[in-house]
Amino acid sequence: MEIFLDTWVSRVGTAELLTAEPTYKPNILIRGLANLPVRFQA
Repeated sequence: MEIFLDTWVSRVGTAELLTAEPTYKPNILIRGLANLPVRFQA
């Protein structure tokens, strides 16, 4: 997985977050991002 991420990041020029503040899932025990809208540019 680490090799994949290194290769992928090197090929993607920039990643831009499309929202000012990301939304989170409502579950208290397993909390995480509901979604992460980003735009990639090579």
